[in-house]
Amino acid sequence: PWESSFAVMDYGKEKNKKDGNHEYDIIYEKASVLFNIAAIYSINGTNIKNTPGDSSLTFACKQYMSAAGVFDYIANEADIALLNAHTDLQSSFCNALSILMLAQAQICMFEQAIVKKMNTILISNLAAGISNLYMKLLNICNKDSSIKLIFNVSSYNFYNHFKFQKNAFLGAANFWYAKKLFADAKWGMEVLYLKKAKAYCNEANSWKPGLLLALSQN
Repeated sequence: PWESSFAVMDYGKEKNKKDGNHEYDIIYEKASVLFNIAAIYSINGTNIKNTPGDSSLTFACKQYMSAAGVFDYIANEADIALLNAHTDLQSSFCNALSILMLAQAQICMFEQAIVKKMNTILISNLAAGISNLYMKLLNICNKDSSIKLIFNVSSYNFYNHFKFQKNAFLGAANFWYAKKLFADAKWGMEVLYLKKAKAYCNEANSWKPGLLLALSQN
């Protein structure tokens, strides 16, 4: 999962020295602190999610949701809009990070639903919702090349990661819906949805090479 890096705190200070804009400097420091708080929530979510225990997914979900809320606040706060010149704090990027945190929170819910053997339609809907969130991220990247570039500044290609996740969870959505059709003895429809699931999984695998290895090294 994405772990947000900490914002560089010196940018606003340099801007202040150059322009003497103390209000801008204060707004920047506020935004930087908020960004770092969201980053901590994100990192905590990842660390907790990887901890064994029945409550790990619940706590991780809450951390990701908190991160999403803070990023959303930064994206929509009027004063912080003045900082759009600073790439890490521009509204469109923070909005994308908020969506990404929501996706990771919903993945926790999806995994928990499977562990608790919940209704297959619920699991299918959760998977479809996750896929839709990654589709939104891809749309944002396709509309704004600067956002796409930010997500690929490291050795890990998050743009391809979004493509992988979108198709993988769409495959999962069709698979779990097929299980419901099987339970209802609708075997012809079950086969149709299993074929859809296979097609989406194959598409996901086409974006897989290098992703997991790069993530473990990054």
